[in-house]
Amino acid sequence: MKKFLLLAGDHYYPRSRTDNWIGCFTTREEAENAIIKEPFEYKGKTLYRYKTNDTDYVDWYDIVDLEEWMNK
Repeated sequence: MKKFLLLAGDHYYPRSRTDNWIGCFTTREEAENAIIKEPFEYKGKTLYRYKTNDTDYVDWYDIVDLEEWMNK
């Protein structure tokens, strides 16, 4: 059962409905591996941007354990 949901998107351009839904995965590790984390320098600080195989750069991502969410 694929119980880990990967969501990702932009702060300035939120997508409607389920368009922030990237995919479902069997393990948390699979979901984490679907995100590419790239460091960049900004005003002397190291920040990160993210992307997936299907998206351009995004500002944020979240991995939801659907089983845990349903049992709240």
